[in-house]
Amino acid sequence: MAQNRLGMLIVILIPTLVVADDSKWKEYKSKEGKFTVLMPGTPMEQTQEAKTPAGAVKVHMALVIAGDDVYLIGHNTIPGGTKTYDVEKGLDGARTNASKQFGKVDSEKKLTLGKAKHPGREVLFIKGDTGARVRYYVFNDALYQIVVAGKVDVIKGDDATKFLDSFKAEE
Repeated sequence: MAQNRLGMLIVILIPTLVVADDSKWKEYKSKEGKFTVLMPGTPMEQTQEAKTPAGAVKVHMALVIAGDDVYLIGHNTIPGGTKTYDVEKGLDGARTNASKQFGKVDSEKKLTLGKAKHPGREVLFIKGDTGARVRYYVFNDALYQIVVAGKVDVIKGDDATKFLDSFKAEE
């Protein structure tokens, strides 16, 4: 069930999943992505290639399954970098692609991250009694997706907020 929720988010099949102990939050530090985040367990790391309209990209992921809920951080380099990248259009595209899997957009707000005020968005998707809460950021010539997918009460809950709020860019 949790694997289905992950679905088309990054258009990647994940062959194995790690089940988390909800009581063991750990800081995860990505060397490639230059960020830290708290995760409810030790994540499985994976790098895969994904096809995008701009060309193939390597997607770096860290994933934890906590019961029926998914905690995922994914990032990929933006082909050509961000100098010519239309951030708003890119975030719109990420939201539209995720809505195909996670359901209708229930709410959306613009965000910034860190002292540099990197642009981002938080989007809440609802599909019946499940959905996803996703934060997208653009910095270091990459797109970052921080995702909690599961039951609506979980994605709106304290653990989801803890996970999403803990994401920090190395400045």
